[in-house]
Amino acid sequence: MVADFLIGAHTLQQAGRLLAPDRGFYGDCVAGLVVLAPDSAR
Repeated sequence: MVADFLIGAHTLQQAGRLLAPDRGFYGDCVAGLVVLAPDSAR
């Protein structure tokens, strides 16, 4: 679980958006991070 927070924090600082199959976790736990699902990435 700590790894998920590190991924979210690093992504927020470096890119501001993340492509992940589960939008719920990152969207709820990392404020300000744009989370894209693979089906909406097109």
